Amino acid sequence: MKRIFLLLFALATILIACTATQNNKKFEKHTKPLNDTIRISNKEVEYEVVIIDPGFASWLNSFARPRNYYSQSYMEARNRMWVMEWKIYASNAIQPKFV
Repeated sequence: MKRIFLLLFALATILIACTATQNNKKFEKHTKPLNDTIRISNKEVEYEVVIIDPGFASWLNSFARPRNYYSQSYMEARNRMWVMEWKIYASNAIQPKFV
């Protein structure tokens, strides 16, 4: 009798576990973006950046901050730091040797 009860309990547990994973699969299908191409353009400066990368839109939406979240001085200081790092990288990069 104990054996039958244990077998029925194991069977019910397996059925519940299988139905729980099927519900998660349905949720994943609805979260995938249909179009993952982002265009950033500025007509005053006449440039356009096109980002074609699967998953970039979801990453951007999860990390993006609203406009004016950071102060102007913070952004300028951050830009100065990145420019200095780029200059160091560019000056230390192996330059092609022309013969």
